[in-house]
Amino acid sequence: MSHVGTSTFAGLRVGCSAQAQGLNVGGTIVADSVQVKIPKPPTPVHVPTPVHVKGTVTSVNGVSAPGTCGTADTDGSFVVTHSDPVIATTVVVTATTPSSGRSGTASFAAVCVGAKAAAIGNNSTDGSDAVSVATYPVRG
Repeated sequence: MSHVGTSTFAGLRVGCSAQAQGLNVGGTIVADSVQVKIPKPPTPVHVPTPVHVKGTVTSVNGVSAPGTCGTADTDGSFVVTHSDPVIATTVVVTATTPSSGRSGTASFAAVCVGAKAAAIGNNSTDGSDAVSVATYPVRG
């Protein structure tokens, strides 16, 4: 018997792929050789690691003019730039992304160019899909 991973008949399991050669006697194969391939273990499902970003908002919905803000109860995006080292991260929000803020406004409307913000989310092809967003007023 030729096997991959086991050397006895006892090692044959449901789910293994097998091939036998031998005489057909009344619908039963009397094998003179058997090849067994044990299936590969399943590929683990990738669970995204949450990403935490914080810094200064440098653009909202593609606009970088000072004072530009998001709109409450809408989808959108903003860029948070951390200064040391300089890293710019696009954060994608939906109308239902939970927000909190010290400015009294708890929505995407509180995300404004020049303000401080933090977001927790998951990496995506568009940036970081926000799970939650926090904003902080600009200290003057």
